[in-house]
Amino acid sequence: MDPLAWVMSLLVLGVGALVLLYCARYFKRKDQDLGAFGAQLLAFAGAMFGLVVADDLLLLFIFWELTTILSYLLIGFARTRLAARRSALQALMVTTAGGLAMLVGVIMLGQTAGTYRISAILEQATCSRRARPAPW
Repeated sequence: MDPLAWVMSLLVLGVGALVLLYCARYFKRKDQDLGAFGAQLLAFAGAMFGLVVADDLLLLFIFWELTTILSYLLIGFARTRLAARRSALQALMVTTAGGLAMLVGVIMLGQTAGTYRISAILEQATCSRRARPAPW
């Protein structure tokens, strides 16, 4: 965990906690499927936290795809409303397309670097930058 990961972790977990507190006041006890909605929100916050702390490109991709699926479920939570279903499907298509592009980039980066560990790739980049002479 570097300082940026700490800050992003606090941000993700803090915003997640605020959303959960807001939802506790927003929904009524008689609303249907609140347990499922709360579980999806917690899983989404966990997937976002996983994105922040992942040190492996493939694991990062898995957490990205988890956020894609959970976004679809959360946006389309009101299954009886057509607008919610359409919006959920649109979000699913956009994030899936982005995820496929990301997967291609992750594989290319991992194969080029010879590792999928983000810290090792950054270390290689730092070492190769030091080995080059300054252009001036």
